[in-house]
Amino acid sequence: MSEPEPIVKSTRLFRNGNSQAVRIPKALAFDSVDVEVEIERRGDELIVRPTRRPLTGLGATLRTLAPHLRGFVREQPGQDERDWAQPPPPGKSEPGSP
Repeated sequence: MSEPEPIVKSTRLFRNGNSQAVRIPKALAFDSVDVEVEIERRGDELIVRPTRRPLTGLGATLRTLAPHLRGFVREQPGQDERDWAQPPPPGKSEPGSP
């Protein structure tokens, strides 16, 4: 799968108080205006990307799934019966032994 062609647009920096600011052209804009971003400098490049908020909202999402999972039972595989007084069969080692 190939990556989409990058979109390149030109704009100018301007002052906003004591900060330097940049207008992001519509073709490059994020879907929402309420996006928290992080800015990374790599040499003479600035990389702007949405801040990743790990697990934000996970609890609410899991709660919405709970009603769908009620009654779900996972079948457990049966366990072999073993006489613990007897040594293990040839070719089988005790748990925890080399």
